[in-house]
Amino acid sequence: PWVAGQHSAWKAGDVARCRDCRCACCVGTELTFLESQASDESPATKLRISRFMKHSAMTTLVAVLFAALFSTLVSCDSDSGGLTVEPFQPAQTRSHPAFRVQIVPDRSTPVEVSSTGTIFVYPFSEGREPIGQFPPGTVMIEPGDRGVIIGGEAEQYPNRCRLVSESGHLLAVRSDLDASKAYRYRGVVDVFKHSGVLRLINELSVEEYLLGVVGKEMQHASFTLEALKAQAIVARTFTLYHLRASGIQPPDQAFPATTFFQSYGGVEFESDLVVRAVRETSGQVLTFGSRIFQTYYHSACGGKTASGHVFNEKDIPPFKGVECGFCNAAPVARWQMRIDVQALQETMRGWAEEREISLGRLLGLDPVEVDSSGHGTYVRVRHSEGAFEIRADHLRMLVAASGQELPSAHFRAFLDEQSGQFLVEGHGYGHGVGLCQHGAGVMASAKDRNHGEILVHYFPDSGLKWLY
Repeated sequence: PWVAGQHSAWKAGDVARCRDCRCACCVGTELTFLESQASDESPATKLRISRFMKHSAMTTLVAVLFAALFSTLVSCDSDSGGLTVEPFQPAQTRSHPAFRVQIVPDRSTPVEVSSTGTIFVYPFSEGREPIGQFPPGTVMIEPGDRGVIIGGEAEQYPNRCRLVSESGHLLAVRSDLDASKAYRYRGVVDVFKHSGVLRLINELSVEEYLLGVVGKEMQHASFTLEALKAQAIVARTFTLYHLRASGIQPPDQAFPATTFFQSYGGVEFESDLVVRAVRETSGQVLTFGSRIFQTYYHSACGGKTASGHVFNEKDIPPFKGVECGFCNAAPVARWQMRIDVQALQETMRGWAEEREISLGRLLGLDPVEVDSSGHGTYVRVRHSEGAFEIRADHLRMLVAASGQELPSAHFRAFLDEQSGQFLVEGHGYGHGVGLCQHGAGVMASAKDRNHGEILVHYFPDSGLKWLY
């Protein structure tokens, strides 16, 4: 859903005006503008800070001098190539870029929205006056024959409308009416109805969005501030990279709130440490060659991170894969599990038919194009009528669609004919590229490394830039 949309009607003047009003629809152009300004700094202004200075007598003096220039002081491991840090030089006061994330899967059934303050309904793109309001409490939203039904009112609202809570209050959404809990969100909630289906999109600033990402991606209480800061910078870079790459999108398009992009849970997953980590790194992104790049991350690599070839990335230092070892004690560093062959086979059959592949009885799953980390880019599927190869991440999705799990592409599988199951043993959790979250946690807590040292370890030769 986050593939770039095209609007031939947009003109250069529209883009400039949109940038001025901080609208989300032209944020791709805005980010290019911001990044071009940030990269105009002379190479002579770049600073290298070695972790070997942090215990020296100069540290106090250096920290005082840099405090006026930096919102956060980043140290890094010069043995790993060093982290190039560009000074914070805001040209003007700018608000944070806006971000849109789909918080409710498309559905034709009612959705519950609540607030402790008044809920206002606005037309999505016209006028500044509300067209409806509801007292504090809960309202049901459902598709109607002529528009959107809110709060059971006979009069239906437009197919595109925006819900805004009274200042100082948050909107809460409960999409599954059988669920015991509604999730609160910062920003506003846009409601779209098309062909009898509702879609709810949360619009908020990138920094507000990151609060709900960092908190959900690194929920374990053992993660300390420096590990959370590293995650915040990586997630921000990943977000802004895709935001710019997606270009101008139709208003009813948004990024998913799941692991297909980044897990986002709203306010319920925030904590004091998460808020501090995001705020103290606000606007900071990782760069290579003065450009932001896709800063992937995963739960645990199992010993060594995978190269960027897993995602067909360019062969650049930040994607080369590094020794980790810090995540070895994580529960997901080593694992064994069983996959029901019949369930996977039925799920895979539809995938194979779409590609005109004849699929017989499954006999084996063998990772191929395995890099030095042990992660396979593809998996060779052996069956009674032949064999074919599938991308490892696609196989993991098919396993998930069958109601099972394949934690990573670093595995070996053996067919147990008697039980009709694959016996699988493997390493790590996730795709294995980029930041290892459990490794970062250990580096911060047990090795006393700061977020700069963590980042330069997992993304060698990368730089740090304040984008806004």
